[in-house]
Amino acid sequence: MTRWQMREWMEKHVAPILMTDPVWNGGIAETRKIAALAETYGVPLVLHNVAGPICHAACMHLGAHIPNLFFVESVRAFYQTYFPILSTLAVTVADGHLPVPDGPGLGVTLREEALARPDLTRQLSDGDGLAQGRRAMGDHWAVEEIR
Repeated sequence: MTRWQMREWMEKHVAPILMTDPVWNGGIAETRKIAALAETYGVPLVLHNVAGPICHAACMHLGAHIPNLFFVESVRAFYQTYFPILSTLAVTVADGHLPVPDGPGLGVTLREEALARPDLTRQLSDGDGLAQGRRAMGDHWAVEEIR
């Protein structure tokens, strides 16, 4: 959902907790805007994080400075199994918390050997995309034929 759709939910008080995903909602900047919106309504925010190591690192960085953060969803099986195969991110739990990765950028680098695997499938999108000329990136709810 976009922040405009979430605003409507906040105005109608339909959700006591708001969950969003930085990979699906438009990125880190958009997630910060959604967090600020939820904060103005006194609604706690959960970061949905069931993707890969880059999303995990982004969620840890976001979670460190979102004042209304309720929790960050994380999947132990992911960060203990395939994260090390894909990236340099070493996730450790300290006192029940997931520390913020350090290092340049988000603190995670994809492994060259993972990117060179013959069974890797890469898909690139061509064209203008749905966000062309729209107020919100990825606002597919505004396109009736794909709702």
